[in-house]
Amino acid sequence: MGPTPAVTQARTAIAVTEVARAIHGGRVTLKTAAPSEARLGVSSRQRGTIIHAFLEQWDYRSNSDTAIESVLRGEALDDEDARVLRDDMTRIAGRLMACELGVRIARSTDVRREVPFALRIDGILARGTMDLIVDGGIVVDYKTGAPSESELAEYKTQLQLYGAALRALAGVGSPEAYLVLLDVKTDFVRAVDCSIPATGLALERARDVLPGLAAPCAAG
Repeated sequence: MGPTPAVTQARTAIAVTEVARAIHGGRVTLKTAAPSEARLGVSSRQRGTIIHAFLEQWDYRSNSDTAIESVLRGEALDDEDARVLRDDMTRIAGRLMACELGVRIARSTDVRREVPFALRIDGILARGTMDLIVDGGIVVDYKTGAPSESELAEYKTQLQLYGAALRALAGVGSPEAYLVLLDVKTDFVRAVDCSIPATGLALERARDVLPGLAAPCAAG
């Protein structure tokens, strides 16, 4: 008889992104790369991390160059990669400053970035980090690359769970949510329904998948 496989403990906290992926079938799909990625010597993930770091620093009002250069100085990049990323971030900043949502963010005096939270759903914590919360009740989530339809469905559910968290943890009665697709050419800011029926359905679907995600499993 072989050795008894070790059994891991049940998980008590699950990432919201993992919950949303499980709701939509659990498949990891590859999004279409941004056009500039073919010229980059960094991965799509690293590019996304760099752009998110820029958006965490930039205030939507000032010239974006200072925040861009600050982020690039912290990366080990060759001159060509730095140039391509600089152009990308400058383009993104210009689009954001020109859109209605960007104007609202620039005018707000209550903007919080990278806000962590933990929402308890039937005894299991769903953890996440909101890219941006504006005026206490508007949540914004940035995505790089060109997502597939299945990814867009995941992102919508993710934002609806963020909306549920704002309602449950911060008492926001009518949260707004926006998905910002930084590399999509048209319709790059998309409102997501965070009404009580919509967030309630997302929570029901989360309850369906959380026990399976949290269950202990045999290792090896």
